[in-house]
Amino acid sequence: MKVTGIMAIKNGIVGGFPFLEGILSVLPVVDEFLVVDGGSSDKTWRALCKLREAFPEKVKIFQHAWVPSPNCENIDSSLNDLVFCAEGDWIINVQGDELWHEHDIVKLKESIIKADESGCKGIRTGMVEVKWDSFDRNYCRGSTYKTIRIFKKQSNLRLFRAGDDIFVEPDRSIREGFTSSNLPPEIDSYLEFYHFHRLFPENTAVADKLMNEELASVERAGVFYTGGVVGEGEVHSALPEIMKGLAYQSRYVVRDELFDTNWLNKTTGLCYNKLSDMQGGSKMELLQNFDLDNFGRKVWLNQKAKEEWEPVLSDALCLLQDMEVESVVRGQRPCSWQTVEEKYYSKFQDEWEQKGLVSAIVRRVGGVQGFTNKHYPVREGEPAMVCCILSKNMDDLEAFRKAVEQEDDYTMGILLGYPECCCRFFVDVWLKGYHDPVWQAALNTSGSHKESRYIRVKSYELFNPALRFLSVRIAFHLPCSFDCQGTKKITEERLELARELNSPLIDKVVKLLRMPVSWDCYHGIALVRTPIVYAVVPSCGSVERFVVEFEGDYIPPEAERGLVYPNNLIKE
Repeated sequence: MKVTGIMAIKNGIVGGFPFLEGILSVLPVVDEFLVVDGGSSDKTWRALCKLREAFPEKVKIFQHAWVPSPNCENIDSSLNDLVFCAEGDWIINVQGDELWHEHDIVKLKESIIKADESGCKGIRTGMVEVKWDSFDRNYCRGSTYKTIRIFKKQSNLRLFRAGDDIFVEPDRSIREGFTSSNLPPEIDSYLEFYHFHRLFPENTAVADKLMNEELASVERAGVFYTGGVVGEGEVHSALPEIMKGLAYQSRYVVRDELFDTNWLNKTTGLCYNKLSDMQGGSKMELLQNFDLDNFGRKVWLNQKAKEEWEPVLSDALCLLQDMEVESVVRGQRPCSWQTVEEKYYSKFQDEWEQKGLVSAIVRRVGGVQGFTNKHYPVREGEPAMVCCILSKNMDDLEAFRKAVEQEDDYTMGILLGYPECCCRFFVDVWLKGYHDPVWQAALNTSGSHKESRYIRVKSYELFNPALRFLSVRIAFHLPCSFDCQGTKKITEERLELARELNSPLIDKVVKLLRMPVSWDCYHGIALVRTPIVYAVVPSCGSVERFVVEFEGDYIPPEAERGLVYPNNLIKE
């Protein structure tokens, strides 16, 4: 399933429309964003060109000169052209003065997936009228006045009144109780987009003139009210982060930081480095109805390597388990997830209580050997495992239990202390079936070298998820990229904890993390190569072969000689 964003805009800068912020607010969740410029005489087109240069994988821009027409007919024509050109199965219509809050992006994607799976054609959302210091959630929030900005592409679908009305022709009847639309079945949601209307005093007159004389010259003339927020005051804390820099400005300005992915990542907590799923050779297509049983195998390259490093891997697993618990005891994160044999749960529970922790069983699963990407049902005659959640207080424990019941992976990740960007990344890739998302994280990594289905990256040395199958890790989560700043901060905190618990051991683990490593994935199996040991592990059921190579600066003395390492394995 693909998602396309669309917008029609003219003279957005002099009109005071935060159109760039609107596009950027949904860019991490769409596969492409299509924009029509209606013949701007200000610098709107130049700004769109700059946005396309910053995000060439997703942003596509067009020009279509508008002429005065009644009731927004020229805007409607452009929007309908974009819908026709869209490659997405679902469309998000973002008007020039609307944007989505960064905190709602994960829920937005989940709602689209849910609507698609349930056979719905549209998603009704609320609209929040925004001032810099206050929000009005009464307008367009109740079931009667909710609107549709998210809808499934289908034949004979047409947008009217600047996209406020959506119909499948020839039926253009208005269904009482909903926005003007006929996209049954529709799904209701508690999502809300933000409407930034007339907030820049110097732009208000131009915007009204544009709307009254060119875009809605008959039926809607005069309906746009003047005004604008003047003076200065406290900026509302719940304002979308990308808009706070514009608060109480007299006119809308295009900020250079909007084209800086690092600034966007840091400001919003979203991932703007992510490449589009629509890029031919870089997209990982998955096999259908493909489900391998759990397995795992380590192959040592020589006896010396095994004698030196196998005890390190065993001890590293025990250290990780201690770090998982101790990080909660020290208040470094709210919760920890532990999987133990069911018959030993009471013993562990007593140990956790002595550390001041409360625990609860949230899932009963079958036993597995080593690291696994997913849980398996309990098999007859085999010991069962229980998944437990630990916390210092009952509120966090209950919040996690509720998140498990609702299958809310994002909230679970936050309660486990993971970075927001990585929680969003996890939800996005996991729902698509990428249960070993090394390739997807590599695509998100800045400075990586990509050729078709081969990527070479220089990872931050303290995390490499390809080695998690060998218990070689310091962070507990899957990073959204191999240069994720949030993961780097958390990893350094965990490293300090690990050194307190077992400094000699963690120094050896760090050496292993510095090794060159390759992750070679094909048909559900990944071969993880290091200079001392290979691991054959379950991975993504990819139709084609994908390889990620991690540069490294440490080769253990016990490494097998004669190997050219790393190898460029997939250059075709």
